[in-house]
Amino acid sequence: MSANEPLSNLFGIDTKNFSKEKNMLLEVELFARICDELKEIFRKKYKNFFQIMKYTLIKEDEMLENNLMQIILNDIISTEEYTLEGIATYTDIHIDIIRELASGLNTKPLATCLRKVIELHRTVRRDLYQTISKKIVAGSVATLSTDCGCIPLIRCSVHDVSQNKKVGSFSYKS
Repeated sequence: MSANEPLSNLFGIDTKNFSKEKNMLLEVELFARICDELKEIFRKKYKNFFQIMKYTLIKEDEMLENNLMQIILNDIISTEEYTLEGIATYTDIHIDIIRELASGLNTKPLATCLRKVIELHRTVRRDLYQTISKKIVAGSVATLSTDCGCIPLIRCSVHDVSQNKKVGSFSYKS
């Protein structure tokens, strides 16, 4: 498997002036937001199931949290671009672990496994991740201006909550 592409690339964020620590904080934040957006997308997809089962919002959240890896793996398989064996090979995760995750026997994957599977999911669902990135950026808008009057330019600041200070900023053209 190739090295994981930084999530900041998906957002068009230039991180060359970020320290290693700031870059890692940004990657963690983006990863968490992508997972949250994926859960919301799958919540809509499984809306009828949740209604039939009469799940409360809390139960839906629990189900999505516990089964996110399984849902993503099944979504990859549904594209018919990868089999479980192909996913195992690409992600460098043992096939037995992939089978446990895909079947729901293992609902607590390591973050590194989830990250690798999401990386693969990004390759088979590029449009989905472009939509997610735009939604995340739009939700994080600090200031909005126009560049040449025709292309919206979104400028965002990244804050380190633990130190209560600005650690960087980025721009995103939509």
